Amino acid sequence: MSLVSWIAKKERNVDFLATYSDDSFGPALAYDFTWYQPYNKFLPSNQAKILKLWDEINLPHKEKKQVFGTTLTIIGIEVDADNLTMTMPHQSLLDLTAAIHDFITSHRKFTLKEWQRLAGWINWCLNVFPLLRPALNNFYAKISGKCAPNRYVRINNTICSDLTWAAHHLEQDSGIRLIHQICWDISSADFTVYCDACLEGMGFWLPDKCIGFYSPVPDGLTDKQIFYFEALCVLSAIHHISDVHQPPQFSRLLIYTDNDNTVAIFNTLQCLPRYNDILISAADNLIKKNINLRILHIPGELNYVADAISRKKFNIIQQHVPGLTISTFSPPHLPLGAARK
Repeated sequence: MSLVSWIAKKERNVDFLATYSDDSFGPALAYDFTWYQPYNKFLPSNQAKILKLWDEINLPHKEKKQVFGTTLTIIGIEVDADNLTMTMPHQSLLDLTAAIHDFITSHRKFTLKEWQRLAGWINWCLNVFPLLRPALNNFYAKISGKCAPNRYVRINNTICSDLTWAAHHLEQDSGIRLIHQICWDISSADFTVYCDACLEGMGFWLPDKCIGFYSPVPDGLTDKQIFYFEALCVLSAIHHISDVHQPPQFSRLLIYTDNDNTVAIFNTLQCLPRYNDILISAADNLIKKNINLRILHIPGELNYVADAISRKKFNIIQQHVPGLTISTFSPPHLPLGAARK
């Protein structure tokens, strides 16, 4: 099917064609129709092109499956072309949350196959609820390396907590994702923050507001790793924007950091278990305040202001940014072991 889709795009000029397994779909202009003789009716031109290609290579298809309209269910997700939204059908959402609650409250054991089935189900809903990805980080770590499908796998409190968190948001959220909020240009950011950390401190600053913030790294950590502090600094910046500035709905937050690993975990929301509470705390804030986040990498030599703040070199900062006001901040407690709400 990948080859067929390639032919449709390159040889038949079918624009914006998407394919999931053997399910092909895409957008079309409402007035652009073409007569398709085998079905004896007009179809969107791109759809007619695809069907003619399928006829040419003798790929069988059924008329009842060739659908179009302003609202379509694509791989189980309702896509509204007029309002540019995606949502899960209500009953599907109820079924998923019920399955999650059964998994974490049932006294029976579950096989690896049942773990994988639930993971696949949750993965499907991430098309609409992408910020819930951290719910699967400990989940996948638990079943990693296991291959016997009928062998039982014990659930632990951490996974129960992660899945409870995800189920709560599934039950509270409207389930409507605005497509135009998925991608945006950095020039349209409402808030821009630069972050950096060292083994002694963390710092971030907002150039538009000429304010910076410093905190020593938390005490009590058994293994101090710079990656952890870099990620914690970004989380602190997210909390600062959501808690202090009270951004309006669908605000766009742009954060720069010179740590590649931090960029990776915040953009993918995938990480090792020890960093997962950081991502869950970040996702909580982004969901509750409807903030759209982008994390970008900046070379270390260009991130000198945030670096100087993290090292508490305030005299150097004033040489680069005269009038910059620097205050202290306390990093969120959640990544350090506080109970989740």
